[in-house]
Amino acid sequence: MAGNKTKPRRKEPGKQTEGTGPKCWPWGYALAFLIGMAIAAIAITLLFGNDTDTEEDATPAALRSLAQLLSKRPEELEHVDIAAMNLLCAEGLPGSEDLDIDECLATIDRWAERVRHETERHLYRLSDPQYAGQYRNSEAYFRVSLLLQVLQEDCQVHYNKERARDVDFTNSRDLFLHGMAASDNGGTCVSMPVLYVAVGRRLGYPMYIVLAKGHVFARWDDPESGERFNIEGSGDGFSSFPDDYYKTWPMTLTAADLATGCYLKSLAPLEALAVFLTARAHCLEDTGRLPEARLAYAHAHVLDPKSPEHLAFLAYAVRGGPGRVAGSREPVRRDPMDEIRRIEAINEYNRRLMEQHMPQVPQVPAPYRPPQPPSPHVPGGAVPSGPPRPP
Repeated sequence: MAGNKTKPRRKEPGKQTEGTGPKCWPWGYALAFLIGMAIAAIAITLLFGNDTDTEEDATPAALRSLAQLLSKRPEELEHVDIAAMNLLCAEGLPGSEDLDIDECLATIDRWAERVRHETERHLYRLSDPQYAGQYRNSEAYFRVSLLLQVLQEDCQVHYNKERARDVDFTNSRDLFLHGMAASDNGGTCVSMPVLYVAVGRRLGYPMYIVLAKGHVFARWDDPESGERFNIEGSGDGFSSFPDDYYKTWPMTLTAADLATGCYLKSLAPLEALAVFLTARAHCLEDTGRLPEARLAYAHAHVLDPKSPEHLAFLAYAVRGGPGRVAGSREPVRRDPMDEIRRIEAINEYNRRLMEQHMPQVPQVPAPYRPPQPPSPHVPGGAVPSGPPRPP
């Protein structure tokens, strides 16, 4: 996973390759042993790896490397900025050769201030009948809508549409925040929700990232007021779908999946870090760096042992990686159709809402459509990015 990577398909019955199959019990035991040893090593590092840290080094602001981040105790990780965690997980990956984490964080800080300014400037909308209904008469909904609108329109945050047609995990700019904060590469559903949450938290918003199966989205989840709604912003504008929508899209969540408790929940910092490490592992795996990918998957599993995905990806990586010979640098080819349908369905729905509420807004040309895609049912509850802001 994190985001779009799906579990490797099982081999068809009766089809076996050399060294695999139900009769290869020694290999199965060896696989289990290797996974167990990797997990044990990571657990020991997480539990005891920071005993020699100085008091200064133990503070979140002093984190300068991924190794240092992963050496922290769980209670210390609770206070680390989600943007900093995400960027540290991009360390040493293709596409992060010139990564300047401090500069990226400064950019996100500036964006947050821009969102703050524009939000306060347009608070009148909450009491204006012309606009209030579009925001469900909710200040929280209004604030999230302005957050996405400012980031997309003013800060040029956008989805990298090349990834909708050619899905791969070999470029870290598609998976982590520096693809938006340090370049015009754009993001994907793996990184864009993280940016929204990072900016929202700088403004004091109770925002979290959430996992569906094969997808990441954001959520406003305020335990004090009880207000809770999902935030879908990987396309154009802002949509809010109920949890039931993600039980069947983009992949079906089975009863067993839901029973794990790791899907459709607001992720705690340790669980969010596990998602970032899995994205890191995908990039390493698809560029042929399997030993490092196994280590990242193992770290993710230790941080979030309830998730079935981290352990499954680790198992396949230990076996040489799905769909490739061990050590091969040939990336796994994936069908991009699901991602194309996802982006197009969200954009089309938001365009229809904008036509309804703001017919005077000129429409952009329709994007590329694959031949005869299914027409997904998009439930109600979405909000367009908002009417044009006055000067």
